[in-house]
Amino acid sequence: MERITSAIKCRRLPLIIGFVILINIVAVFTSDLEIMRIIRLLTIGVYVAYYLLSVSQRSLIVLVILFSLLARDIAVLFYETNVGHTLYLILGIAAYATICLERGDILKVISRDKSALIFTLVFVVLNTFALSEIASFINVGFQGPFDPFLFYMYGVFMIVFGATAIIYNQVYNSNRSLAYILFMISFLTSDVTSLFAYYFGYEMLFYVDRVAYAVGLGLFSYTVIETSSQLEEAEQYDMLS
Repeated sequence: MERITSAIKCRRLPLIIGFVILINIVAVFTSDLEIMRIIRLLTIGVYVAYYLLSVSQRSLIVLVILFSLLARDIAVLFYETNVGHTLYLILGIAAYATICLERGDILKVISRDKSALIFTLVFVVLNTFALSEIASFINVGFQGPFDPFLFYMYGVFMIVFGATAIIYNQVYNSNRSLAYILFMISFLTSDVTSLFAYYFGYEMLFYVDRVAYAVGLGLFSYTVIETSSQLEEAEQYDMLS
């Protein structure tokens, strides 16, 4: 019965994803940056409402993730101020750190498996070099004394999130783990393209940013609502333990 209910809830997701993609594309095409940011805030608001209305037994960590993302998108409305810029980075770090913690089972697998641990460390180190190069290009955008450190922390948690998603899919290889890795790709694509669109003037990348963000949130919603794969993964985790 629980699986049937989960399937019914997930059927609504494509409609929601299509709706938020449409309003974001229209906003990028017709509006200025301020309106685009308000529509982005509306996007996360839609997914927060969807989760609250779809799930009776809500997960505290999922709520923390969603409301951290909501707060981050409120902060981005004031991105050009010192406080807004700093809060955006802090809340982004909180969101990505909590997303990683939500997959606590995979973090345990990484800590126990030497090959997974080595892969994660190599993945983090290589991507940190890329992060340093990006930071060198946008250092003029830092407004507070702690912003460079916060930017690096933001990037490191993005990288750890990427490694966690890859190992998660390798361990479970389920529909849910596949959706999770696509969620990771969508979110990282959104963050990177928004950075290039804002700091380097590649405004066409705002389309990619907004679409990737809307799709990523939809995929994350699927991973926290779809229960049949969760049950299968719990059984697999017991066997791995």
